Amino acid sequence: MCCLTLLYSFSGFAQLPQITEGGDKCQAIFQESETSLFDFTGMSEKYSLEEYEGMPIGKVFIESLPVFNEDDPDEDYFIYRLLNKIHVLTRTDVISNQLLFNSGDTLQVDKLEESERILRNNPYLIDARIIPFRKCDEKIDLLVITRDIWTLEPGVKFSHTDGNSRMGIELSDNNILGTGNRFSVSYNKDDDRSSIDYLVGAHQMFGSHVDATVRYGDTSDGERKSFSLERPFYALDTRWAAGGDLFESSREDSIKSGSEETNSYRHEVNTYNLYFGLSDGLQGDDVKRWYYGLTKEEDLFSPISATEDEIPEDRMLLYPWVAYERIENLFATYRNLHYIETTEDVSLGKHIYLKLGYGGQLLDNDRSQGRYEGNYSDAYSFGEHHLFFVGAHMDGYWDEQSGAPENSIFGTNLSYIHLTDERHRWFFGFKADIGSHLDEDKELTLNNGFGMRGFPGGYERGNRRFVATVERRFYSGTHIFNLFRVGNVFFLDVGRAWQTGETGDSPILFDVGVGMRLISSKARTGNVVHLDLAVPLNERANVDSFQWTLKAYNTF
Repeated sequence: MCCLTLLYSFSGFAQLPQITEGGDKCQAIFQESETSLFDFTGMSEKYSLEEYEGMPIGKVFIESLPVFNEDDPDEDYFIYRLLNKIHVLTRTDVISNQLLFNSGDTLQVDKLEESERILRNNPYLIDARIIPFRKCDEKIDLLVITRDIWTLEPGVKFSHTDGNSRMGIELSDNNILGTGNRFSVSYNKDDDRSSIDYLVGAHQMFGSHVDATVRYGDTSDGERKSFSLERPFYALDTRWAAGGDLFESSREDSIKSGSEETNSYRHEVNTYNLYFGLSDGLQGDDVKRWYYGLTKEEDLFSPISATEDEIPEDRMLLYPWVAYERIENLFATYRNLHYIETTEDVSLGKHIYLKLGYGGQLLDNDRSQGRYEGNYSDAYSFGEHHLFFVGAHMDGYWDEQSGAPENSIFGTNLSYIHLTDERHRWFFGFKADIGSHLDEDKELTLNNGFGMRGFPGGYERGNRRFVATVERRFYSGTHIFNLFRVGNVFFLDVGRAWQTGETGDSPILFDVGVGMRLISSKARTGNVVHLDLAVPLNERANVDSFQWTLKAYNTF
């Protein structure tokens, strides 16, 4: 669709075309002297597209901005200018292939806004805007502005969470020579294993919407490898999708209860998946999609020298499946929610996904099982200061012989954000899961990823769990060396995991703490470094007097 777009590309330092280049019938709309190209917030507030709805689109100009703004005195230094020269800007065709409109099309604001969201979703762009540039011969010329981030990253990694330290070295690039392709090679070591990991990813192969990714990891206790090839539903109005993937992994699992390791065994995980999807595209404000696929899942267990107890039984299932997805086309942009001083696209509409499959003995399964997965999310905005998110999920199996769910988890998550002012937020979150007939490796735990920061991972486990969190967040305006933005948080966590029907139920746990958030404004997006210090308020005789965490997450 986008390959026919008439495009004019500039480097970020070149002059935009003069209005007179279009002839006497051209009327200027965008004035660079009044609004800096780097002021994305100012552009969205000043240059509205609504009044041009329905006009024919004339020329489309693409302006790729460099990592550092050399017109900003705080970034006009030799090292930053050198990095700009070294960095290869994202290529024009990479940007244009993601646009949902062409020269000659009728301007539809929804398509331009979705094009912005697609561009901002790339890990090599920090922001993107599409604004009216000028009117010529009753047509509207558009200006697409994107800003690159630094993607070639040699570095040292260190994280500490759940009492487990991890360190490593890495070389990665998420935008090789401006093509949108990526690679990485890294060495990682933690308390359980060491590994050498490789990744190569191709984006928009041969100018199409097909993506491919290959990963391989050679670990001290096994290996893992994966491959995916997919033509996804890349836009709301996309009519078909298809793809396949495989994942194979072998590792040694350690099961912990409290602060002690209770069992270990080798765990092989193999998953193979093929699917095809169809849709009528965007109908009104809704998108409905149907998926049809075939999946094989294997979980294989074997004892090792450290095995002290029974190991789970092998699980294998080959099944065809069908899935239904509905997406409501309702989005809004915010700042200072999950990141700091970054434009964030937030879905405020319903998103429903339901997948059902069945694997019988005719497919050479050792027993007949149903397979189900589902997700539901919705969000509500009340005025300028209130955001409320609702979610639910399920994942599991139905065993035909026992007539009961197995290794199934049903859960919900609720959160509320009070946007007190531009820099301050209150966050209230609640998450709960219920498990049914869970094998040992599937049991629910209060690990750091689930929200309890004052206790080590696996401290409590069972078939029920919940966590409630209150956070007071501060998004600082501090911009260290114009490279890093800083935030702070005070938090209280309350949670519990337990096994129904057992005596000596696990107690409800409490912790409080403080944290710092660090996010780069010039490097990889989607990574928020968390440095948290949490103190348990009860059960203190059984755990350390404090827990500290240093790890990168994808939210504040």
